Amino acid sequence: MKNSNTLNQVSYNRSVVGNVNWKQIEKKISKDAHLFTREIVFFANNSEMMNQCLDAFKASNLIFKCFDNFNLALRSGLAVNADVVVLVDSFASASRANFTKLLESKRMNGLEVIISDNSTVEKLIIAIRESLSKLNQIETQRIVVENIIQSRSNSNANGSQEDSAKNKIMNEKDFRELLNRELATTTNFAPETILASAIEVIKRIK
Repeated sequence: MKNSNTLNQVSYNRSVVGNVNWKQIEKKISKDAHLFTREIVFFANNSEMMNQCLDAFKASNLIFKCFDNFNLALRSGLAVNADVVVLVDSFASASRANFTKLLESKRMNGLEVIISDNSTVEKLIIAIRESLSKLNQIETQRIVVENIIQSRSNSNANGSQEDSAKNKIMNEKDFRELLNRELATTTNFAPETILASAIEVIKRIK
């Protein structure tokens, strides 16, 4: 990771809230490339469009499925498992707008819905990449933030009450909200980039 020097400096910076174990966090988020498994579901009368996208991505962490029946897809667990839904064709059984609302109401952890509207395969691939990037950004940020929160909590639990009162440590809820709010503008979802941004946020806390 490129930010080792920064981490070494911050780990001894007394302005940091709590005693976050930066080296441990750096090690944990560097174990792998965080290739999240994503399920991309197409709704189309045939699988031709999906197969062209599948050939373009060629990624082992992406699962492509194609349905031509809304009810069958919902019964198969679409609302729980899907990360990106691509509506290619119109169907008489339900309007695409209503179906999109239904999916969004059922999905709690984020769902990207793409409406093709006769887009070319090239444009559709770009749209899918953008959706995946958005989802990866959210998930990677969550991983980094939760690692920081856990490390800080462990440190506070091991410290004395006197030290906690003296340092006026921010409570966990406010600390998490602050990190998530400030990191929401990060456009690069690489773990080391988000971690470096989090460090800068924490350094500014008085």
